[in-house]
Amino acid sequence: MKQYSLIKDDDANLNNNDINVTTSNNMGVSFTESGIGTNVFGSMKLILGASIPNRMNNTTFVKQKVKFFKVNWGFLCFYIFIASLGVFQLGIVLAANNQVSTVFDIQFGLKDQSQKNFYHTMIGSSCVFGAVLGSLIGGKVITVLGRRRSTIFFNLFAAVSIGITMIENFYTLCLGRLLFGICGGIFQVVLPKQIEETVPNHLYGSFGVVSALTINGGEMLGIVMGLGLPDSQDEEAMSKTTFWRYIFGSPWVFQVITLVSYFFILKHDTIKYLIDNNKDAEALQMVKKVYHKSEDHQYILDYIKMTSSLGKGNRISLKDALTNKLYWRATWFCFTFALISQFSGVNGIIWYSGTILQRLQNQGGSGTISPKLGSVLIGVVNFIGTVVAVIPLRYFGRKTLVLVGHLLMGTFMVLVGVFAYLEYSNLMLTMILLFLIVFQSTDGPILQLYGSEVTVDQGLGFCVFGIKSSGLIVSLTTEYLMDSPLHPYGAFWLYGGIIWISFIFFWIFMKETKGLTDRQKKSIFRKDYDPLDYNNQTP
Repeated sequence: MKQYSLIKDDDANLNNNDINVTTSNNMGVSFTESGIGTNVFGSMKLILGASIPNRMNNTTFVKQKVKFFKVNWGFLCFYIFIASLGVFQLGIVLAANNQVSTVFDIQFGLKDQSQKNFYHTMIGSSCVFGAVLGSLIGGKVITVLGRRRSTIFFNLFAAVSIGITMIENFYTLCLGRLLFGICGGIFQVVLPKQIEETVPNHLYGSFGVVSALTINGGEMLGIVMGLGLPDSQDEEAMSKTTFWRYIFGSPWVFQVITLVSYFFILKHDTIKYLIDNNKDAEALQMVKKVYHKSEDHQYILDYIKMTSSLGKGNRISLKDALTNKLYWRATWFCFTFALISQFSGVNGIIWYSGTILQRLQNQGGSGTISPKLGSVLIGVVNFIGTVVAVIPLRYFGRKTLVLVGHLLMGTFMVLVGVFAYLEYSNLMLTMILLFLIVFQSTDGPILQLYGSEVTVDQGLGFCVFGIKSSGLIVSLTTEYLMDSPLHPYGAFWLYGGIIWISFIFFWIFMKETKGLTDRQKKSIFRKDYDPLDYNNQTP
């Protein structure tokens, strides 16, 4: 199977067996040749392995075989693991308040339900609001500072933010979580770029699940650590416990691991970022670490340079990402994808599962699982669903998975509402778990994977802004929505309807990217896109 990309580059260094070349000169005469050192018209000499002369007057179209290089699995997995710890911390902080909120109800002396709703919402939403701000500036930050320095700086800032949350006061809790959220929003922008700019193209589908896997892993840990809290019925123990500080302070562990690793082991930025910034010597050092020692590392570097989008695309402004004809369709599609993903209700369930299940139990719903255990089960299954996603992402296209996922998710969410209405708590919980498995095998990992594939830095930042801003709306409204005339079952039916309707949007507008080169992915949303025309390759 061959993959086609059209390349015009002065730094080509490919072998004779890798390519066929079609060139045209400025006289309008075209010809096709194969090989190295072919003389054309006696005066033009095309030397692949050195340079393509007369770049402005001649276009070279390279029909390129898919290249698979052996990787250094130990280093690659370690690099991605360390890079993902920022998003893992964000998951912990987002979910930490899930079970801790009942502790604060007692320790802050909250009695009235409306007062509890306000505290839960403000403490929970403060981190989400911070992430909205962080994602909005994230694209610019990671372009200016670089991927590595951004990660280092905001881990240091995040450590200070976590320290502020150790003070048991409503305002310091909100402030600390707000400041950490800014860091988390930037982590969520930088991680997909670190993956896309380091992982070989043929492994990208498998590693693309990492963004979703780590945030869900963090959310699972934040919820599971809640098992260390006293039983919610033991008010005396709840009033004295300080275990919530271990939950809120757990990101410190991962910040230390991250900083030590970046200071002493991971001393270079991503391969493509270094190439884009004309740091080929450092890029070659990273290539030597990422790829197996038996490979020709200079050859791999040249190959990456030829098949990657040009770096100037990542240096455009947010305004250009939103309005320029080369970028706006990809940016706005991914932003809409983000809104749809959040309004599916997934984070409302994860962040407020304890409150939702407790409310149903108080209303007399039939079931044998406690709200605390039910929340833990939701967190664990949500994480398992992301692990399972590696398999479908490897074998199926992005668009196929999204379409099938929305049909299934809509069905399960409507059934959640049906069983909530009938007060069958265990069956409702089962449908929630099935919904989460499907979501984390489709929309969950694909959203950021796809956004990183088709958008530039500022566009990806705006996509994450869409995730977090809509997540903020969900965070601010979930508890009130459950208490509204809609009731929990009506809210679930609303989410299910949104999921089903969005199927039409994806059917019409989503483009398949599986199997394409980086340049083709960045160009696929252009109105005049043609995979066999170099001039349609977005810079």
